[in-house]
Amino acid sequence: MRAVYGSFEPRLVLLLRRPAERMHAAFYNYVHYRRRYAELGSDSAGELAWANESVSAFERCTARFGAEDCALRFESLTRENEETFYHADQLIKGLYALFLPHWRREFAHLLPLRSEEYFASPRAVLGRVLPFLGLPLPASEREWGPLLDGPRVLHGTRPGGGKPPLPAAVAQLLHRFYLPFQLALVEQLRAHCDAAELVEWRSWAMGTAVRAAGVDRARGAEPSDVELL
Repeated sequence: MRAVYGSFEPRLVLLLRRPAERMHAAFYNYVHYRRRYAELGSDSAGELAWANESVSAFERCTARFGAEDCALRFESLTRENEETFYHADQLIKGLYALFLPHWRREFAHLLPLRSEEYFASPRAVLGRVLPFLGLPLPASEREWGPLLDGPRVLHGTRPGGGKPPLPAAVAQLLHRFYLPFQLALVEQLRAHCDAAELVEWRSWAMGTAVRAAGVDRARGAEPSDVELL
């Protein structure tokens, strides 16, 4: 990205989703994950096997090279890593605490936001994003309309009825794996948040904001079908 922007200093919005949920969504968004484990007889069994394989491979790598090197150079470190199914890519993408320091070294203007908050309350979140970008807030309901009611593009291939809830066994495994990284992220954000916002980030990181499955769909937001950790 720095090579693309050169000396120009962009203002970048980081939309971060709870990593266990983003990995769960990827399992259903991209058909190659479900196909890989179809012989296990159910998607929930396949997802658990995939999560176990990814976590185990990353933890073996971390024991030899450290978490940061494994997040940044996983498949180049060992033959075993290179042969891991899709290089544990979806697991690694949720390790925000390992990437944020690198992003901050390259870009001075970053606004981290919680994906769940954006889909639940887009107007409130946009009320923070627009001033950050140096743009005026809409002056009327008519001006808000195109921002709130515009078309959405969904990538990947989702099941027709939406994805099922995150299986409990997968949730427990990923919560254990991600929690230290999530708490490290909160510490990285401490200097950039007021006290109230820091509480929200910590709640998000620890997965204490439990919602019933489908509540986002009822609000017209992105389907989550979740019971968050």
